[in-house]
Amino acid sequence: MKERLYAEVSNGTESLLRAVSLLRRKEFDVVSLDLRKRNNSEFSDLYITVEKASPKNPFYAQELLSKLVDFNNIQELGGEKFETVVL
Repeated sequence: MKERLYAEVSNGTESLLRAVSLLRRKEFDVVSLDLRKRNNSEFSDLYITVEKASPKNPFYAQELLSKLVDFNNIQELGGEKFETVVL
């Protein structure tokens, strides 16, 4: 099952690397990433799509990301049936 998540994170690649490392350790496949820096702000918007690699995995990506430092306003944007549109 795929999960698409949004998180407000601190600027820099450290937040992105922490998220990807944690999700891989917990047996999630990262399907897509989008990190957008905000103008004149110390925060960036992170959009991440993950899929569980193992059906036995009891974790949800949203719960895992909420435990990371500098991750705020974490929201699930869609489930299995969403479509990504690239403009």
